[in-house]
Amino acid sequence: MVETPSEIIIAQAGDISNLDHNSQTIVFDHEFTNPVIFAQPLSYNGSDASTIRITDIQGDRFSVKLQETNLRNQETNEGNHLKETSGFLVLEKGIWELSDGTIIEVGTTTTDATTKSGWESITFNHDFDDAPIILTQVQTDNDATFVQTRQKNITENGFELALEEEEAYLNTGHGAETIAWLAISPGQGDWDGNAFMAGNTGDQVTHNWHTVDFGNLFNNAPKFFGNIASYDGPDSAGLRAKNLSSGSVEIKIDEDTSKDSEVDHTTEEIGFLAIEATGTLEGSENTDALTGLVVNQAGTVNNDTFIVGDAQKSFYDSYGQQDYLEISGFSSSQDLIQLYGAVGDYSVGVSPYDSNDQGIFLEVAGMKDELVAIVKNSNNLDLNSNDFVFV
Repeated sequence: MVETPSEIIIAQAGDISNLDHNSQTIVFDHEFTNPVIFAQPLSYNGSDASTIRITDIQGDRFSVKLQETNLRNQETNEGNHLKETSGFLVLEKGIWELSDGTIIEVGTTTTDATTKSGWESITFNHDFDDAPIILTQVQTDNDATFVQTRQKNITENGFELALEEEEAYLNTGHGAETIAWLAISPGQGDWDGNAFMAGNTGDQVTHNWHTVDFGNLFNNAPKFFGNIASYDGPDSAGLRAKNLSSGSVEIKIDEDTSKDSEVDHTTEEIGFLAIEATGTLEGSENTDALTGLVVNQAGTVNNDTFIVGDAQKSFYDSYGQQDYLEISGFSSSQDLIQLYGAVGDYSVGVSPYDSNDQGIFLEVAGMKDELVAIVKNSNNLDLNSNDFVFV
């Protein structure tokens, strides 16, 4: 008999109201393990260019506020903003199968790559038949200056991603941030009885309002999420929305005026996800897609070094508890575990899968800790001991 993966809560959809420059906390209906948040585009009650900043993500809540550009026409901007609205979608990191068979892949990357300094390449683990729809959003505020995401070159294998500051500071760089991304095949579907549509507008959206037609799919106004999916225009730009209804929504590309008052923008593609849902949503682990995410490495009779990271980055830190190095046969007297960074970046605790094992967790500022390794049959690991080397 083939065992069917059990469904668990992997997401929650909701609304954010009274959204302005003051931080507010959104509490979930469920305790998540490694949640990430998508909450854009922003409504258009105030015309000043703004981005939604996510902070302090915990298992049961996150904080959110609007952030306007630091400058307006090269003069200091006070940063106050009229109250706006947005939907939010919290998802567990990982690769999931929805109730209708649709696969979604949800991951993170931490990068300081910007549109002017070089792009970060993301490779999917799932084999998409066609280029999926991509949502991205900054999850941290390690660098408090204005920032949003841009993406390009989306294929069935992956895409490129970068941070983008306001136009006046496009060439100044930005501190490393953790960015969440979601990939879902284009089309219509049903998620726990809730209709959804994932689509791409084609290369036709500019600074003028553009209508996205949902047809007769929805009975009520859905939650609407979207990003600019191309990089045809190099000026700093985000996405805004208005007049969301069951049948359509209007969107436009919103350039900022930090450097000058010109806001015309060439045509771009917009990727979007609309879902008629409120509350928690379920999914199951897709065993085919998860192949290769967990790497098993067994010790030998000789001195072994188990590599969990190198001098450039940590490994196994993209899919929450679905990707990690499983270490068996570890000998404290002769083996080493190599980690990226410093001892203060990690913690050791009980494995989420077996109380006889220990997990090594990467601490991510403003987010839940990320499982990167499990050491089998271990109960006395000490990050300050000679068992570990940091590079």
